Parts: sequence; C-alpha cells; structure tokens
Amino acid sequence: MDEVGKNIGSKIKSIKYTSASEIIKRYSAKHVAVTGGASGIGKAMVERSANEGATVYILDVNNEAATTVVNDIVE
Repeated sequence: MDEVGKNIGSKIKSIKYTSASEIIKRYSAKHVAVTGGASGIGKAMVERSANEGATVYILDVNNEAATTVVNDIVE
C-alpha cells in the first residue's frame, strides 16, 4: 500500500459511529435560546434542538407563530 493509502486508512479508522439514541441524548441536559425561532432557519433550529432533547426557548416578535411552533412540537 502506498503512502496515500496508509493515510486514508488511518483516517477511516478514526471515524466514530454515533447511534440514533446517542444523538437524541446529545442535548438532553441543555438549554437552547433561539432568536427568530418562529420561522425559517430559527424554526428549523428549534425543531432540531427539541428533537434532540434540549429545553428550547423561542424568542420572536411574532408570538402567534411562536405558539404554533411550540404546539407543533408538543403534538
């Protein structure tokens, strides 16, 4: 095996497998505050953080939309 092959092999060995249960637990003891959490990228961050177990605080000027996001996650 040439030098390039050895380098690639050593990098592949260092990749760690993460199971779905480990990902879900990743934010279980964390608190996340998301500004603009009622829409767009902020909403996606809220959904992802909540799905991974975080306590999420949504900060947005649109209270109605923020409430809708919360209700969608809780259901």
